[in-house]
Amino acid sequence: MHGLPLKWVASLADYADPARTFLAGDSAGGNIAYHTAVRASQYGSVGVDIEGMVIVQPYFWGPERLRSEEASNDDPRLNPPDEEIASLTCQRVLVAVVEKDTLRERGCRLLNRFHDYYARTGGGEATLVESGGEDHGFHLYSPLRATSRRLMSSFAHFINQPPAPELDDVLHWHE
Repeated sequence: MHGLPLKWVASLADYADPARTFLAGDSAGGNIAYHTAVRASQYGSVGVDIEGMVIVQPYFWGPERLRSEEASNDDPRLNPPDEEIASLTCQRVLVAVVEKDTLRERGCRLLNRFHDYYARTGGGEATLVESGGEDHGFHLYSPLRATSRRLMSSFAHFINQPPAPELDDVLHWHE
């Protein structure tokens, strides 16, 4: 079944540019967007070039416990291996996190892994957007709130900006 959603996107080429496709998802959907990009990179994108991803408060985990976690899990679907990140063909990633989310640290760590990969290979953009004082999924429950509107605006800006000619001008990361 891999590739079916991307085949549908490719069929819309009369209405959109299949060379500028972005995948996006919230929470577990962020994990799904990431793994869809991995599959497209590994198996071919069926007429769609994935330029980037917007991963919002993504659900990822890992083998070692972080301060905010009570359990651990080293499943590669929840803790992507470095070689999987290196297999991605998209060159732009935005990870959005929120201050009061137990998944915040994992999102920041994932962003740093993208940053490290792009720094080693000399190409790509890794951007972190953090919403202070908010809980997981806040923008879905209160879409008209000022912080929700700022978050959505940051997604639109990220997607609509042309790819930068030089990495140093666009690389952002969170320590």
